[in-house]
Amino acid sequence: MNSLLIPQRTLNSVIDDRCDMLTAFHRVLSFYDPNKSKNKKSKVLDNTHSNLWRNADYKMFSVKKTNNLSGYVVESKFNVIVYEAPRNKSFFTHTLHNADIYNNLIEKHGIIIVKVNDFKERYNNELRGSFDLKKAFDLNNFFLYDLIVYRYNKVKDFDEYPSNCTRIVHSYFMIFKPISEKILKKA
Repeated sequence: MNSLLIPQRTLNSVIDDRCDMLTAFHRVLSFYDPNKSKNKKSKVLDNTHSNLWRNADYKMFSVKKTNNLSGYVVESKFNVIVYEAPRNKSFFTHTLHNADIYNNLIEKHGIIIVKVNDFKERYNNELRGSFDLKKAFDLNNFFLYDLIVYRYNKVKDFDEYPSNCTRIVHSYFMIFKPISEKILKKA
């Protein structure tokens, strides 16, 4: 199902006060938490390779951090999944594979928060990132619910940036939701 057939919200959110990445992630997570009005901890699967969590956030959410999407993880359901794709040649393939697994892991009203940076491969000069990621999630029955552009001055957590990529200094938090039968009937 292509999410272009689903009515889209205006995607124009910006975090532009030069806060650090942990603060920006906290704001996004707190705003989109599907259980925030229910006074209940959300179950979160953190499928990233960087540390986005402040200590206080661990108390507010039930967080399971893993990069291994097998075993007991696939037997659970999560309200929130946090994903960060690798910045390399297998970017699209990795995202497509993980989005397929997330179909079975996400609760009916859950969300997926994807942290992504646009980047160019050195020898290809092709811009990669948000477009490829949206396409991979579209192919797995998720739709782009919102897009938060995060601008910042310094990049602290990219010291281990792959040598085959050049860095572009802006980042996105993309919010995806599963396509439900109710949404399909409206389209």
